[in-house]
Amino acid sequence: MRRASCPAPGTTASSPAAPTTPPTACASSNLARSTLSREGDQVITTGLGGVFPPDVLVGVIKELTPEASGKSTLAVIQPGADPRTVRHVFIITNY
Repeated sequence: MRRASCPAPGTTASSPAAPTTPPTACASSNLARSTLSREGDQVITTGLGGVFPPDVLVGVIKELTPEASGKSTLAVIQPGADPRTVRHVFIITNY
């Protein structure tokens, strides 16, 4: 399982090996250097683990950068929605 982190609105997330993540972007680290992911790919939930249902759009990969260790890749992901401007949400209560 890969973890993505998104900064709070108005702040930035950064990595020593990558440029500063834009305020509305998320970062996903520890992707394999041999990842088949490419800029423009959609990031969706898988449903594995039972926390989120499958096929929910998380965002789109904007940038892939090798991490300083040389063993993994950092992905900058533009969220599927801007949390600063969302007016309506759908809350899943029974999955």
